[in-house]
Amino acid sequence: MAALNALGRFNRQEVSGDLLAHWASFSPRLRSEALTVLLARPERAAALLQEIEHKVIRPSELSSTKRNFCAPIAIPSCASRRSSFWPLREQRP
Repeated sequence: MAALNALGRFNRQEVSGDLLAHWASFSPRLRSEALTVLLARPERAAALLQEIEHKVIRPSELSSTKRNFCAPIAIPSCASRRSSFWPLREQRP
């Protein structure tokens, strides 16, 4: 986990690719940490969404809390993409 945290500090485009390439070998705990790193930056979140769209990562692997990081307010460019696999809930009046 320390290695994932260290990767998260880098501002390199390749970080998301490195994490996603090793996704299948990660334990559930490491996947959770990797998601935190991926959702920390808009470009990484976009790469994560792309992998979900390509069915490499199942949408159910993200908790509702982690899904909210890619809510339209948090990352505007992700709004339409995320709604294809996580429908937005209607707010009650």
